[in-house]
Amino acid sequence: MKSVSLRIHLPRTFMSGFIRPTTRTARINRAYELAIAATLALTLLLVAALPASPSTLTVDPSASTLLAFDNIDEYAALTGRDPARVIGLWVARADSFQALGRSNTDLRATLAGGAWGIRGGVTGGSAYGRQYDGVTDFDQLGAAASDSTEMRDGVLYEILFRSTSSASSLMLTTGLTHGFFLYNGLFRVRINATYVVTDGSTGEYSDGQWHLARAFITADSVKAVVDGNPPENVAHSLTLSDPAYATTFGAHPNGTFPFSGAIESIAVIDYSGFDPYQVDLDGYWDALSPHLDNTASFAGPQAALDFVGATLAGDEPDTVRFLPGVYTQPLTVWSDDVVLLGHDRPHRVVIDGSPLATGKAVLTLDGAEGSQLRTFTIAHGPTALRSKNGSSGIVRNVVICDNNLAVESSSNAATDTLHLIHCTLDGNKYGLYAKSPDYGRVRIANSCLTWTSELAVVGSPPAGIITVGSLLAWANTGTVSGDVLVAPPMYLNREAFEFSLQGASPAINAGNPAYGYDSDGSPPDLGAYSGAWNTTGGNVSAPAWSRPAWSRTRWSR
Repeated sequence: MKSVSLRIHLPRTFMSGFIRPTTRTARINRAYELAIAATLALTLLLVAALPASPSTLTVDPSASTLLAFDNIDEYAALTGRDPARVIGLWVARADSFQALGRSNTDLRATLAGGAWGIRGGVTGGSAYGRQYDGVTDFDQLGAAASDSTEMRDGVLYEILFRSTSSASSLMLTTGLTHGFFLYNGLFRVRINATYVVTDGSTGEYSDGQWHLARAFITADSVKAVVDGNPPENVAHSLTLSDPAYATTFGAHPNGTFPFSGAIESIAVIDYSGFDPYQVDLDGYWDALSPHLDNTASFAGPQAALDFVGATLAGDEPDTVRFLPGVYTQPLTVWSDDVVLLGHDRPHRVVIDGSPLATGKAVLTLDGAEGSQLRTFTIAHGPTALRSKNGSSGIVRNVVICDNNLAVESSSNAATDTLHLIHCTLDGNKYGLYAKSPDYGRVRIANSCLTWTSELAVVGSPPAGIITVGSLLAWANTGTVSGDVLVAPPMYLNREAFEFSLQGASPAINAGNPAYGYDSDGSPPDLGAYSGAWNTTGGNVSAPAWSRPAWSRTRWSR
């Protein structure tokens, strides 16, 4: 099993007198709860004792927005391009390039040599890319796509790349003799085997950093620029048409001049009829360059998760840390022992599911055992958290609010349990959904479950599928069995999504310390703003924060 880098704070000695059984059944329930908690604490202790991972993958919401675009309109809005002029856009994905364009089926790339690479790599770059080994890897487009990307009058090519090799290599070829090279580390455009332009800077681009190369081709000139350097505009009298060979990424169509490095995206844009000096080649770079300074490891959280999942056999990091902000990309965890770690308070990192279609999940655990999800908010999605195909894990200090369905578990056996510890589930149409008597098990403890139209939906018989310990429930339809305090939570400001507790809340000090005391030594509060991670002790007042305009009427109640 892979090591983890998350620090675990284990409970102190249980406080005498904290358990207040009123009936024999309650005593049995308490004993069962403490036994489960002790097992969980021992498991966490064993995990925490493993060697720390060498580093942590970090994702930045600003870079995510600039690099992880999922459609032509997003790309156009970020770059200032006219979406109607985008011929094709290829964005690196875990197993290929995702084709975005007027006809995705015509623009798909197919593996022509080598093996599919992985997005990213622990190199410090704040972006990810399709990896090429400089030996056999390259990708090729079909005939229809090659026709559309053919080098001709008025076409702009834009390539986001990084490389550490100064050997002559092709990043993109549009036929037998046309292409875009790194030549002695410099960016060069080749037409009919003639190099017509080199970017005017004195530095070279085989330095392992990310660079944005752009070349605007006309019938009589080439205007090229890399990053924010002064553009080169060179006249030529060469023939552009060369339809005999397919468009190729990462090599010549016959496999020669292989590229060593990564390409994150390639865009081909129609600017026919424009003068080269009328086309702004620096707008996108101005927005992009602050996020290519090696301060974060990955542009988007799914890119980091894909990389972790594809390198489980190696000694790579297994913690994906989110910088504060709002993320709108749906996420899937499909590998074991991965930690998704937010910031210091749940509201600082928000995964917003408002763009998703009905039935989709904002965060999915798919065959992922031993997952840990900590300290963020999942909001406004069709389904907030889905666990399936033998997944198990711990969800701690997480707010799940304003979703159609909060938690859906359809894992395979009693051992595949999703533990929700110190969570707040509020304003969801459905709260907990667990399937069938043999799988889909959920355990929720030290949490608040409030304002839910239908609290729990389970298979038949429901016994053991959903178990509850130290839960505050209020203003819900339906009930769950177990240790439940029925009282208003007294959130700081629920309508503004401030789910910390007011000083007089009955949820304060009402939690089971088996899952960790507050730092002042008091029993933990219920909900997502308490537990052993709390460095201030007791209640935490969430600071003001500008949230998206989530609507509590999005899902019918």
